[in-house]
Formats: sequence, C-alpha cells, structure tokens
Amino acid sequence: MQVWWIAWGGLVQRLLALAGSLASLVGVLVVFLPRDLPWWAIILLAASVFFFIVLVFLEFSARGGRHVFGKTDTDGIKRYLHDWIEHGGRVAIWTRDMSWAHNAETRRLLLDKAGRAELILCLPEHIELSRELAAAGAEVCAYGATRLESPASRFTIAFFG
Repeated sequence: MQVWWIAWGGLVQRLLALAGSLASLVGVLVVFLPRDLPWWAIILLAASVFFFIVLVFLEFSARGGRHVFGKTDTDGIKRYLHDWIEHGGRVAIWTRDMSWAHNAETRRLLLDKAGRAELILCLPEHIELSRELAAAGAEVCAYGATRLESPASRFTIAFFG
C-alpha cells in the first residue's frame, strides 16, 4: 500500500480536487437556478465539464514520466540510474560498492563523465572501477569503511552544479 501511495497519491488527490470542484459547481447550479436552466448556465456547465476532462487528461499525461521502483527491481534501477547520469551533467554519486555500475554501457558512461571532469564519486573503500575512474579524471573520495556507517540507501545521486 505504501508504494502505491507514493506512486499515485498525488495524482489521486489532484483528481479528487478536480472532481470536487466540478461537483460544487453543479451543486450551485442545481440549488440556486430554476428547473429549466438558462442558456448561460448550460454553457457554463458544458465548459466546466470540458475543462474538467482537459485537466484530467493533462494530469495523466504529465504523470507519464514518473515511476517508482521496488527494491528488487535491480534491472529497472540500473537502467534509470544510467539514464539519469547520462543526462545529468556533472554528477555526484554516493555508493557502497557500485554494483549497479558493473556493466559495459554504464562503465563507459562513467569513464566518459570522468574524462570531462563531470563525476564525483564517494565510497567506503577504493575498488578497481573507482581507481580506473580516478585515473580518467573523476574526483573520487574513499572515506574509509570504519569511519562512517554505510549509507542508508544503496546509492545517492545529485545533480552537481
């Protein structure tokens, strides 16, 4: 239930607000106008229904690019991270072991970013990939596994600058 609410909660709230607004307008028209609605009330009602439909459509189309990944969807997370890093300009990555980057495509992307000085990497201890990225120009910080606890999340990426 919690993942569902994260993914859809905001959209559901906005749609309920839109439906409530439309219902309020219809209620006002029904209560305060005579049985035979005047022409302007019919036009107002039709316009309200039309704009309600347009706003519902806009809400769904704006939501199209969002997706919540489950903890077990490792392929989805790897793909998402790759795309985010690829289009993110300079990035800072806080990671435990870089297991999400152990594929040729992501490795090549990280090396390209390192070569353009667009990569900052923080991890507990150096690994082969972090040494390779540092040699290519990445700013790598190995903070020491005994000094700090492992990050609560598997990785943290922030657009930097």
